[in-house]
Amino acid sequence: AGGAGAVAGAAGAAGAGPAGAAAAGVPGSAAVGAGQLAGAAPAVDVPKPTKAVLTAEFGNALSEMGQVSRAREALKAALASIDPVANAAAAAAVRRSDLQSQAWALQRLDAIRGRDGAIDLKDKIVAIADPAERAQLLGSVAVILSRHPQMPTEVSRAFLSLASDSVKSVTGPGQPNAALGDLAVSMAEVFASEIGARVKAGAWAKAKTTAVQVEELVKQAPDAWSQVRLYAVDHQVQQLLGNNDKAVQSLDAALALAGKNANPLERAAWLRAIAQLADAASREQLQTMTTSLQSQLEPKSGPEKAQALTHIAVLYAAGGLPVKSEQFRQLARSTAGLSPADSAVLHTELIIRSDLAMAKMLQGLGRYADAEAVLQRVGSYLF
Repeated sequence: AGGAGAVAGAAGAAGAGPAGAAAAGVPGSAAVGAGQLAGAAPAVDVPKPTKAVLTAEFGNALSEMGQVSRAREALKAALASIDPVANAAAAAAVRRSDLQSQAWALQRLDAIRGRDGAIDLKDKIVAIADPAERAQLLGSVAVILSRHPQMPTEVSRAFLSLASDSVKSVTGPGQPNAALGDLAVSMAEVFASEIGARVKAGAWAKAKTTAVQVEELVKQAPDAWSQVRLYAVDHQVQQLLGNNDKAVQSLDAALALAGKNANPLERAAWLRAIAQLADAASREQLQTMTTSLQSQLEPKSGPEKAQALTHIAVLYAAGGLPVKSEQFRQLARSTAGLSPADSAVLHTELIIRSDLAMAKMLQGLGRYADAEAVLQRVGSYLF
């Protein structure tokens, strides 16, 4: 999904996410013991490029959790472990994560130093040659900066403007639409952060005006993948404004679009994005769809089935529902038709991605020691 890699900021404040699930006593919520947080380390080696990509995700999570120095050290080690020419995609993922870490680091600075740091970061990103990568990074950094309370609104808007300029240079089959869709989602997330701040300040008229911009983005979405994410962001926007009926309509529209996707793997990824952007893992409608997807996948085998189940496991881990997450983890692990290499990669991705989601959720609940234990376990897998 587009955006900053983890999308649970101001737009998620009013949702039924991990804290809400735990407070409400939802079965399988975050009120679990240490035994339910444990995972088994992979028993076989995983290719270094795969580990590098997963380390990039580790860096994203650490940065979002306020541990930027630790993130950058991990990313430095990951980049040193691979040949950046032979493993260009993995190296690019690590570099992107490092730039996003630098954006998170600006949160600790005052307004003047933060603005100066943003200008320096902008210069590094606009130097990236590939317009698609440049546009994606500018958009994701705009989202991160929009969540820094001391950062002026015009800074994140400037990054969006630069991203829009980069999108115009994107070429290749399907790439312009994909880049435009990701930009639209980043714009909606930035607007959602602005709306949250304006609602908090009592500036309701400005908040409602910005909400109209999100609605327009939904209508103008270039494809279903971007529209499903935009509906999910609009769900949170409408909740922030207290428009509960509209919020339900947007979530229903997102889920309806996902339900029309005939590809089980893509549908699982779409449901995960909806849960993340709409903070909706505990919603009955979404859980009904994951159950339906599970039934559809039951007679199947092979990597795509395992990857789809992994998406749902991570969905529930991020949503503060570890019991349901573990259910899908077990289903993914028991998938038939995997080669030893596929099985090793799947096992590692499953553990690390669900553990990172769990760590962020635990920190959000104030369970810092439990979150740190999970992070240390992830680090032991990767290094």
